[in-house]
Amino acid sequence: RMFNHCGSLWEAIQVFDGIRNPSVFTWNALISAHTMHEEATEAIRLYSEMRCSNVCPDEHVFVAALKACVKAEALSDGMLVHTDIVFSLFEPNSHVSNILVDMYMKCGLLDMAQKVFDKLSIRNEVSWSALIGGYLVQGYCQTALECFKKMQIEHVSPDVVTFMAVLKACANIGAIDKGKQIHDEIATLGLLNKDVVL
Repeated sequence: RMFNHCGSLWEAIQVFDGIRNPSVFTWNALISAHTMHEEATEAIRLYSEMRCSNVCPDEHVFVAALKACVKAEALSDGMLVHTDIVFSLFEPNSHVSNILVDMYMKCGLLDMAQKVFDKLSIRNEVSWSALIGGYLVQGYCQTALECFKKMQIEHVSPDVVTFMAVLKACANIGAIDKGKQIHDEIATLGLLNKDVVL
């Protein structure tokens, strides 16, 4: 982890190669390092190698592997990681589930993303933003706005990312009244002066 955070992936690999029986923590450090250094395909390969060495992944490894799949746009590998999560009997936490939603949305599998989202016991602003942003990117602006309404019904406070997505959805379909309403909410929360992009 130290070599990774200092920007030396090569030295991190050397240290890893000198370990006789790497632990799940060590595998996670190396997989995360490759993802961080834009080596997503290699991170996915390392995840497969770890599974072949009979090391059981934990939630941190699942997160690192899924992030690599998102970066590499490797849907089939992401689905294999999802299968591993299901068969590991690990109860996916919100962080793992949020990345699954994001991955399926970015790959255009909206039904799968919605199914993962619907199974979440706790839906936070990150979960909702992944869902809303996914529908927006795929061109389902009205659905994105409907999700935003459900988010508010569940009393989850939107963050800047959520507001940017719903404003884009309003712009795309010309929903000026809804846009004005959201503008008022943003102003009430005092976010207009805190984020120049918003």
